[in-house]
Amino acid sequence: MQQEVNTVLKTSRNLKACQSAEELRCALKIAVRFDENLDMCDCYRPCTETTFEKTVSSRNWPNPAYATLMASAACTSNSSVCATLPDKNQYDLREEFVKLVIHYEDLNYEELTESADYELDQFLSDVGGTIGLWIGLSLLSLFEIIHLFTDVFLYICCAHRRRK
Repeated sequence: MQQEVNTVLKTSRNLKACQSAEELRCALKIAVRFDENLDMCDCYRPCTETTFEKTVSSRNWPNPAYATLMASAACTSNSSVCATLPDKNQYDLREEFVKLVIHYEDLNYEELTESADYELDQFLSDVGGTIGLWIGLSLLSLFEIIHLFTDVFLYICCAHRRRK
């Protein structure tokens, strides 16, 4: 593993891997269990979450003339760096330097809030309104029936009086 890291990084220095093979096996086992939903947990949603979109762009940097100047400046400030740069031409020196510039894509943010769709007070208000409507219709129907019986009674009484 250590040799692979040094080969990938193109260095002769003795760098050790960030993760051992045992750590990688453990991480892989956990990832498989997570994908198969074997390790289910009841986690709450985060209160705040920050995500960043990333885009990568690249170009050759520095130009060959500037690479030589940067190599001499690096040798002046740190002699151990100079040992890794011997006998490199201007174009090969470009592989030894990197310039990293981070830009924010935009400075806007989005705030998402959660709230109940149907609050308890709204529910009670709707139930009260419905009960009030039922009571109102029931009373109206009751008075209509009383009015009907009164009209029928008066008709029968008046018809009976007219016959006499």
